[in-house]
Amino acid sequence: MSRVGAAILGLLAAFVFHAPPLVAQQAGPDGSRIVGTVVDAGSGEPIASATVLLAGTGVSRVTDAEGRFRFEGLAPGTYALSIRHVAYQERGVEVEVVGEGMLYELVVRLSVDAIPLDPIVVSGRRDGPLAGSRDRIEWMERVGLGTHFNRQAIEESRASRITHLLARVPGVQIRGGGQGAGGAGLFLNPQRNCQPSIYVDGIRSPLFGGSVDDMVSLNEVESVEVYRRLSELPGEFADDLARQCGAVVISTRRDVLDGEPFGWRRMATLVGFLTFSFFVGSAR
Repeated sequence: MSRVGAAILGLLAAFVFHAPPLVAQQAGPDGSRIVGTVVDAGSGEPIASATVLLAGTGVSRVTDAEGRFRFEGLAPGTYALSIRHVAYQERGVEVEVVGEGMLYELVVRLSVDAIPLDPIVVSGRRDGPLAGSRDRIEWMERVGLGTHFNRQAIEESRASRITHLLARVPGVQIRGGGQGAGGAGLFLNPQRNCQPSIYVDGIRSPLFGGSVDDMVSLNEVESVEVYRRLSELPGEFADDLARQCGAVVISTRRDVLDGEPFGWRRMATLVGFLTFSFFVGSAR
């Protein structure tokens, strides 16, 4: 992206685990992730309710029904994991995080008896542009939080606009005769009578009384996530407004426009929309 593009993006943003002892490190939004599965060494079946501790930090996870766990936002360094279950022997593993934006996947085999185990092989790969949203949606679906539409579900819905798609979510109300997500049009939690936060490709996008349908065409959308309650919200989208009114998270396709998260055509559309919506909102 050119310097001009970076400046525009900055303007838009304004609108809006080394063995113990281990010191917790702060990672930015591009921090790496460790995703693993805990299984029985004999049968290979997943082990649910195992505790995975990030040594020295006090941060832990409990595996789900598929034996899966994850840690996010990790800065470069060596991380020691301790895996425990009441019916199995404790196991430890170290993972070397070598850079930002990496995904480390591992399978941890727990044994009931003291038998030799093969070394754990950790593989790392750099995430693609949509890997974060896909992983988040997969995880949220596993634990039953939020409502999600991938590209296949969007096409099968035969919806022509984003608001038409959102209207299919139980509990969501769209009022005002097609005003979309702007003003009083969209309510994820009608009891609170307030509009949700809208995120497009990770950037919070103020609507200023406009409609999300005017910002992004449904043909450009790869996935839509709807989080109606605070208990459902992923941490990266839990801004003050979303904590009260919920959030709609939109990830766009990379095969429709320029191939960049913010190609020039989308940037121009977004800047024009925000400028127009700001003046309309100010006039009310």
